[in-house]
Amino acid sequence: MPQGLALNRASPIAMSARARTRFDVTLNERLAQDFDSLARTEGVNRAEIFKRALAAYKVLKQEENKGSQILIREDGQMDRRLIAL
Repeated sequence: MPQGLALNRASPIAMSARARTRFDVTLNERLAQDFDSLARTEGVNRAEIFKRALAAYKVLKQEENKGSQILIREDGQMDRRLIAL
């Protein structure tokens, strides 16, 4: 951190790091059940599942945009390629 710069609770920089935006998402019944099932299985809340899904999607799109191929590999099986997101 540059000398003379300190972050505290009143600092606009510190406050922006904690800023949050709320999203309302409407899912059909099947997707809502899948969403809740994942949250229960992982032991986290819906917001955490949403964050993880977004992070995974972002990585996949970045790789796709670089021209990378995205493969799914299972032991003893042929590789499967994800065509599009």
